[in-house]
Amino acid sequence: LHPQSLPEQLGTKQARESVSFTVTNTGSTAYNYQWSVRVVQGQGSRSVATGSVPIASGDSASITRAAKISCTHGQVKIVVSLVRPVESIDAWIACRSSRS
Repeated sequence: LHPQSLPEQLGTKQARESVSFTVTNTGSTAYNYQWSVRVVQGQGSRSVATGSVPIASGDSASITRAAKISCTHGQVKIVVSLVRPVESIDAWIACRSSRS
């Protein structure tokens, strides 16, 4: 996950934000990686993008997807996950105060 590609704060209005991440195949054979991007806020979680990417041994693939994200209070967490191997990485984004 490239947190620098995400805004520092989000407003309450839903906006399309670019979520970028890189998957690297460190294995000895080509592999088709299944991935997902979720937004977590409070007790709720929703999928905003899914896909798969074939990667040759020793290679990487950079992925960028637009995701509709809004922030109603506190902060939201953006989670990028791989199905196998089971791995994930996340970034937190603060909600913009309604007074700003």
